Amino acid sequence: ALDHSRRGIACTEDGSDRTKWNVALTNDALVNAFINLFLHIREYFSNQNIPISRFYRLWPLDTQPQSIIWREFPKAFATRLMEENASLFYCESYSGKWIAYEDASFLYYEYCYDHV
Repeated sequence: ALDHSRRGIACTEDGSDRTKWNVALTNDALVNAFINLFLHIREYFSNQNIPISRFYRLWPLDTQPQSIIWREFPKAFATRLMEENASLFYCESYSGKWIAYEDASFLYYEYCYDHV
C-alpha cells in the first residue's frame, strides 16, 4: 500500500493490515526482484572490469533500517539467496566464475550467520 502522497510505501508501527501487507510484499516480491536484478547485472560488472566489491556494495544488507517495512528485508534477501542457490558469489579460484551459495566457502561463518 502506498502512502498518502502515492510516492512511497506506507509505514506505521501499529501492526495494521496495510503495514503487514507492505512487509510481506517487501520480503517476497521485492526480494525476488533484487535477486533477479543482481543475476542480470553481475555480468556487467565482470565484463566492464569493475571491481566486484562494488557489486556487493549494492546488496541490501543494512541491519539498522529506520522503517519497519525494511527491518526484515536483509534477512529475507539472504535467506532467499541461500534457498534459491543463486549464482551471485564471484570466485577467483574457479577462474572468475559466479557460483552458488552451496558451492562457496565463507570465512568467519559464525559472524556471518549471526548477522543474517
